[in-house]
Amino acid sequence: MSNTPEQQEILDLSKQKWLWMSDKNVDLLNVLFDAKAMFVHMGGTWGTEREIKIIKSGFIWYKKAEVYSASVTFFGNTAILLNDIDLVAVVGGNEVVNPFMVTEVYLKFGVNNLLPFSNRNTKIWLSNLTRQNP
Repeated sequence: MSNTPEQQEILDLSKQKWLWMSDKNVDLLNVLFDAKAMFVHMGGTWGTEREIKIIKSGFIWYKKAEVYSASVTFFGNTAILLNDIDLVAVVGGNEVVNPFMVTEVYLKFGVNNLLPFSNRNTKIWLSNLTRQNP
């Protein structure tokens, strides 16, 4: 099934986000993650500030996300991305592989070229991410 250009833009942004998380690139993640975003883990739920600190410190290293399926649905300026992934992560020094269903919520805030991964005018999407174990 073919994606619309708008759906593909969100899928590409999500893929880039997983790479930034793997690279511990908190500067770019701080641009992407809304300050009010919530992160749902098996061990708890917390906001963006704590998630960024966890990534930066390496307490959780999102080593690789193997995405098996992904779909994007739009509701006005809101995009809901559903992912079926296996996440390879290092947590507290131990490598683990867990299957996850991931929901990402992106909100469009207009046209600008603030996202550093693009050299063209790009829609600015901020994400609110939630992760849930199936």
